[in-house]
Amino acid sequence: MTFTLPPAHAAWLTRAAGPDNLAVQAQYVGLLAEVEDDILGCFRDGGGVGYAAFPRFQALMAEDSGAVHDATLIEVTLPLVTGLVERLRSGIDVADVGCGSGHAVNLMGAAFPASRFVGFDVSDTGLTAATAEAHRQDLTNVRFVHKDAATLDGTERFDLITTFDAVHDQARPDLVLAGIAQSLRPGGVYLCVDVTASSTLADNLDHPLGPFLYTISCMHCMTVSLAAGGMGLGTMWGEQTARRMLAAAGFTEVDTKHVDGDILNTYYIATRSCARQRHLDGQDPRVGASNRRRFGPPVHGSPTDLRQPDEQSQWPPAGARSGGTSPGRESWRSTQSRCCIDGAAVRPTADRQTHGCRRTLPITWIVVGTRKP
Repeated sequence: MTFTLPPAHAAWLTRAAGPDNLAVQAQYVGLLAEVEDDILGCFRDGGGVGYAAFPRFQALMAEDSGAVHDATLIEVTLPLVTGLVERLRSGIDVADVGCGSGHAVNLMGAAFPASRFVGFDVSDTGLTAATAEAHRQDLTNVRFVHKDAATLDGTERFDLITTFDAVHDQARPDLVLAGIAQSLRPGGVYLCVDVTASSTLADNLDHPLGPFLYTISCMHCMTVSLAAGGMGLGTMWGEQTARRMLAAAGFTEVDTKHVDGDILNTYYIATRSCARQRHLDGQDPRVGASNRRRFGPPVHGSPTDLRQPDEQSQWPPAGARSGGTSPGRESWRSTQSRCCIDGAAVRPTADRQTHGCRRTLPITWIVVGTRKP
């Protein structure tokens, strides 16, 4: 007996659909159900549930992110940074922090043989899979190192550092970002791909993936951070908090971009001025009497401070719904939230409306977590 799917269904429910395969997302239901009782215990007693309680997480994330990287990393994501592709072709040093199973590193290594790549992660399972993939492809310009992202200190210097949905579930994301800033060479770029959201719960009520993402946050990303005694930012840490933490880590210029059809991620492109870089190179930004808080020395403010948005944003932002789009589609723009560097207000340097921030959303993606008007 042969079973078939109508083409319109197969386009969303098979691996041939690539990043549009919703069946991959459905696997999270079973993964998270395994820790339901442990999560309930945390609500009663505090603490969190550690990574060891999610034995299938690495494999699921590799399948989920791998399809996205295959479809967009080389041709779409990297070109968002002006001049980056040309630099990669010429040969630069690149680090991917929280590399997981290393597929992104191996894709870049294969596409840009003149550049040198390293992936950092604490998962032995992920690093083993990453190394095996590199060996299968005979890649000689990539390596993988067991390293806690919070221990980056500028010992190694890079021209490009990337993170792909790897900051929000760190125990100490403040230290991770500060270490990344220290580890960039002059003129270096940090490309941070992370979940699109507001830092304010009320402003995410119309987020089409809001219920799903808050579920993932509560039952994985937030709890693994809390289990390590961390800040527990969670999946929905939001753009306001991200900008504040990037500024506090030493980045003086932060631009955000988006990719048509991708309603999940914001692409942060962060750099720092030469003057600020010299200051950071001579002084660890994570140390300072005025910054000693509950979690040690987060930069320029406590975790509580970092989670308080200085401007109210909405999802979608006020005025973001615009006419003139094709039928069945909506265009959303994210707002320009202010960030603070040493008391000075700084806005993104690029014109957001001319640098890919206009986001075109296929209406079919609103299948998850929508509300009727």
